[in-house]
Amino acid sequence: MPSSGETLTDLSPFPQDLAQLPDGERIQEAFGWAPAAWGLVLFTFSLLLAFQPARLGTGERIGLGSALLGSLVLWSYEVLRRRQPKVLVRRGPTLALYLRGKLAREVGVAASGIYLRHPSRTWGPILMTTLGTLAAGSFLLPGGPATTWGDRITAALAALSFATLCTTLVRTRLFCEEALIPRDGGGLQHLLVRKRDLPRIFRPTS
Repeated sequence: MPSSGETLTDLSPFPQDLAQLPDGERIQEAFGWAPAAWGLVLFTFSLLLAFQPARLGTGERIGLGSALLGSLVLWSYEVLRRRQPKVLVRRGPTLALYLRGKLAREVGVAASGIYLRHPSRTWGPILMTTLGTLAAGSFLLPGGPATTWGDRITAALAALSFATLCTTLVRTRLFCEEALIPRDGGGLQHLLVRKRDLPRIFRPTS
């Protein structure tokens, strides 16, 4: 018999297709902008190589091509991962994880948890990327070291790179948490979710 805090609907089997679930039951994976930010870092690095005064050697050309390719891969990944985010659904004492719109596995809420991170691993990177943004931005100030248009464009991209990394850290570390979901073969899967969704995942079963 279900407890007074649960209904027959809460305990019904999870459908195989996510489309059969109402939007109100879905807890969608959250995202920062880390891949896009690192892609911008690689693109900025490629500009530094491309516009240096000296002629590029073989190793530097390989580095330039690798940086451009890496930035393209990261930007593509940023777009693709947002098209089909992972989704959690809570019913009674069970969580269901949906991948690409299909039921991947069911796990007990009691076996899941939240990743605990030391505060220094949050505020340290935020402070470093903030300082990086300010340092790169100082090149754009009147009378700053950047004198040519090429220098200014590179400095602007560097400042934007640091600012994007800082922004994604603020979002993912201060407004989101990492839910730990057991894998079928052992271990835990980290799934970024908004803090406001945590009560929906880990609410008491009765």
